[in-house]
Formats: sequence, structure tokens, C-alpha cells
Amino acid sequence: EGKLRSGVIHRLDLDTTGTLMVALTNAGYERGRNAITDKRHTLKRYRAIVHGKLKKESAKLAKHLIIAQHQPAKVKVLSEYTPQSRLCTMSFALMRQMDDVADISIDLQTGFLHQIRAMMANVGHPVVGDTLYGSPVANTRTLLHAQRIKFDDIDVIAPIPDEMKYATD
Repeated sequence: EGKLRSGVIHRLDLDTTGTLMVALTNAGYERGRNAITDKRHTLKRYRAIVHGKLKKESAKLAKHLIIAQHQPAKVKVLSEYTPQSRLCTMSFALMRQMDDVADISIDLQTGFLHQIRAMMANVGHPVVGDTLYGSPVANTRTLLHAQRIKFDDIDVIAPIPDEMKYATD
């Protein structure tokens, strides 16, 4: 950040689709960053196509995450707290289930590098196309989409891309 600010408030992993937020003024940047940091009044909703048959239609996950490597970045889920780890939480709900994949909606309560990808892989449901976290499917992009960001009077929604709409058909 420093003196030169890009204005980026919410960014995505390289092959993730969806909402981005960029501020055009310092005041807008501060407002957006404060909203993203203060999760109590901010909705960050994602959609993902994950491998496997879900045992529950909805669940809340709380996991300790740590950056395990840089370039390429990779996150590791720990079984318990360490001073370097961060407790991350999210909830998910089943939208559609097929034999071998599920379409889920995810609400983030925290934001951490690769959080959804690492946490879903940890519970046995890696995101389709995410070979870094265990998907056996390498012929597609990671099927993860930042669908909605909402805070104050700002509500940004990105339509679900076709390859995700039809992934469970």
C-alpha cells in the first residue's frame, strides 16, 4: 500500500472468476478496505463446483491456516493453533448434487490466501480443476467464482459463468 495505492480492495486468484473491487479515490479505498476487514457487516459469497458427494447439505468450517510455500503459493490446514497460523471460518450450502460433483455456495467470514480451496480439499471435497489442492481434473480452470460482495449501500453481483452452470448437468 504505502504512498502508491493500486486501489484494489478485493482481488481473485489467477483463474477464479467473479467480482473485483477497485477504488478510484482514497476515501473509497479506505471505506472498502475497512468493510472487507470488518467482516461483521460484509457479505463475501462464492460459488464452487467441488468433487464428491456431500454428507451434509450445509456446514460451518473453522480451520487454522498457514502459508506453507511461496511461488507458487500454497496454504496448509493445521490441526491446531500455532503462532504463525490464522483461524479461518466459512460456511457452505449445497445448491445442486450430482453423482461425483456438487455445486456449493460459500460465505466467508474471514479472508485468507486460498482459504476456500484449502479448506474444501481438507474436508475431502477439492474444487474441480484445482490440481494444487488435489483435484484429479486438470483440463479445466479452477471452478471457483466470487459471486457477490455486499457492504453498506454497495452490492456487486457477478453472474455465474456458463462452465459452472453446466458442470453439474
